[in-house]
Amino acid sequence: MPMRMDGDAAKAVRGVSSDIQRVLAGDAAYDELGERGQAVVRAIWDEKMTNRLARLDLATEFTRENRSWIEADERGKAVVHGENSSQARITSAGRPVPRPARGPAQADSPAPKSRLDPA
Repeated sequence: MPMRMDGDAAKAVRGVSSDIQRVLAGDAAYDELGERGQAVVRAIWDEKMTNRLARLDLATEFTRENRSWIEADERGKAVVHGENSSQARITSAGRPVPRPARGPAQADSPAPKSRLDPA
């Protein structure tokens, strides 16, 4: 059974092993570590991902960029959000068709068709 370590244990070992530091820096392979080293790396990765996900706010980011986005409501139905939501196009797979950034010179011309859009 793989060994797991909590956040405090991972912090305590962080500075101890240069092999672990090399894996975290992307300079060595995870598989080269032993079971204990892999457990430490997993704990640190888990902590980093938890922190990154806690700070992630795609609705604010997309709104700031004037982009629409789609998410599922409580019944699983696709709901389009954003300022351009009435103009958002959806593929048959339920994904939004990406729209390229448009400068002032292109504002009055129609958006090019996407290869993903069957319509």
